[in-house]
Amino acid sequence: VETKDGFVLGGYSNTPWTTTFSDHAANKAFLFILSRKSIPSSCKMKMLNINDEYAVRHSKDWGPIFGSLFGGTHDLCANIRSSTLHLNLGTSYHNPNPGPLQEKICGVNRNACLIKELEVFGVTDTSHGLNGPSREKQNDRACVQVQVSPESRFSDDVNKSINEKRESLSRVKSKIIHLEESFKDDQAFIDTFASGDSKDIVTL
Repeated sequence: VETKDGFVLGGYSNTPWTTTFSDHAANKAFLFILSRKSIPSSCKMKMLNINDEYAVRHSKDWGPIFGSLFGGTHDLCANIRSSTLHLNLGTSYHNPNPGPLQEKICGVNRNACLIKELEVFGVTDTSHGLNGPSREKQNDRACVQVQVSPESRFSDDVNKSINEKRESLSRVKSKIIHLEESFKDDQAFIDTFASGDSKDIVTL
């Protein structure tokens, strides 16, 4: 999601999305915020409880919804009818900076902001061959790709605009994958030096 004020944030769920109104568990789900404006560092917010049955909510009438309903809204909820993004960070997903982080995105004493653009991707893992994943592929997350063909159905100008936007979104996706991988690299540091649960979030 890109907000009207230029912030870029969103989430990932390993549970396939459906149009049936229902809550679902997703043990690899997370939220993310990319560095932009007053947020100097990108951050990833993992689930507080990987067994949370309210990790995501599916609905044909709404955009992506992450987290349980608490205090009137979810951790992240995209209302496609009003083009509004609602935030209540810290309900089901760890918020590394409660209060100030949400205020920077939505404003003081607010939990919603306007959506400029919203995109939903289906991610396909193409790293597995007939004999399983190779060592090279295990270490190369670039092989995880969104399968999108160049647009050619419209006029040249429209096709060019659409394809440029897709390329831009693909670059954002690459940043997200890099962000996810960087947390794996930091796990040993967390296990050794961090206090509390080793699943605590480290802000990059």
